[in-house]
Amino acid sequence: MYKSPFLNEIRDFMLVRRYSKRTIKTYITWIRAYINFNEKQHPSELGAADIERFLTHLAVNRTVSASTQSLALNALAFLYNKFLEAPIADMSAFRRAKRQAKLPTVLTQDEMVSLLRELPQQYKLLIGMLYGSGLRRIELKVKGQALLLTPVPHDICFRKIFASEQPGPIIAFFQCIRKRILGGHNT
Repeated sequence: MYKSPFLNEIRDFMLVRRYSKRTIKTYITWIRAYINFNEKQHPSELGAADIERFLTHLAVNRTVSASTQSLALNALAFLYNKFLEAPIADMSAFRRAKRQAKLPTVLTQDEMVSLLRELPQQYKLLIGMLYGSGLRRIELKVKGQALLLTPVPHDICFRKIFASEQPGPIIAFFQCIRKRILGGHNT
């Protein structure tokens, strides 16, 4: 139960329509934040410009992620489209926050040459092929902390290289070699 009768109405409306409790809680949290941001004005008195101001405030002043901003927008879209039955006016001018690209951390060519020099002979070909093909460690099956190195047949249809289920002690070895190469500095 909420202190506000309006928020209780929204909760009841969502419960009747079998929304999950987590969705109800999340949507009401964002609807409450929107109402408080607009100095406790009723949402029926507010419009698309107020929604845009609120969402921009979230991205700029509160520095929420793009997915959090989208969640707040979905809560407000639900409020206006389903609960108030007053669809939001044109919001084509609104620009959503963009997700930041996540760049992988990779070894430089010099680091790779140094690493290959330090590797036992039995791993050089396999590790060189993995590096040359652009595979990341995460793309290999990992069991616990052990990288699985025994190769299995290449899947021609999907162009993927899989590893068998036999664990090898190579990750700790890589970490040790990388520390030696970088002199204990992480980049």
